[in-house]
Amino acid sequence: MLGLGNGIAHGLGTYSPWNPLDDDCVLWLTANPNWVKLASGSTTEVEQWNAQIPIDGSMIFAQATSSARPAWYASNHGEVLFTGSENDHQLDADTKVTLDTSVGGWTMAMRVKMDNWVGANQVIFGDGDSSNHFFRHDVTNKTMTLKIGETPQTRTFTIDTPDGLTPRQYYNIVLVSSSSGDLVLYIDNVAQGDTETFNPTRDFILTEIGGKAGASQTMDGGIKSIILFDKAADALMRNNIEELLNQTA
Repeated sequence: MLGLGNGIAHGLGTYSPWNPLDDDCVLWLTANPNWVKLASGSTTEVEQWNAQIPIDGSMIFAQATSSARPAWYASNHGEVLFTGSENDHQLDADTKVTLDTSVGGWTMAMRVKMDNWVGANQVIFGDGDSSNHFFRHDVTNKTMTLKIGETPQTRTFTIDTPDGLTPRQYYNIVLVSSSSGDLVLYIDNVAQGDTETFNPTRDFILTEIGGKAGASQTMDGGIKSIILFDKAADALMRNNIEELLNQTA
């Protein structure tokens, strides 16, 4: 288990027994006060969310507009809350994170909740400059959609376990792509029956948290952690990811 907020490597923690960097982690955001910078004079406005990985500090998601900033809450082990239906909350980075599908596949992992899992398309993250890349929960409960590629393809998953998602409850959501473009969605480490396939020449770009294309389909809910890997997770790696996500439960 990897410790949070202590140890070496910018608070990355002690390297035992699993270090996400050993499995090609390219982005790790966690709702921890060591990594969330609040606006001057505010106890809640998130001006910046700094990534633990890359450890060089190069990934910073920020929002200059006060009304568009999500909120930090230290309770419940820390969470960043987005209210997109009111103010189009989102955070953007100047640097792109690219997941290369054909070279080893990739894994997207996150611990998120929605105020309501029905009624609106709500993007968890995507490309701030376009609608070609995003991962969202759809307007219909029990469906999630990935859109990927500069010549994009869209793939929608039906969630069968659990039988519906509960409002304001956090879930660990993991999407794994093989190098061949075979996709499997996991909810709380349970594989969903609806698997999908896309053209592996398409890669995923992320620059925005809480929306896409500037302020499109912004989310109402909370994020505790987002972790991206430039490889397809096997069962052991997924178990390690699940344990890490649950540290912020």
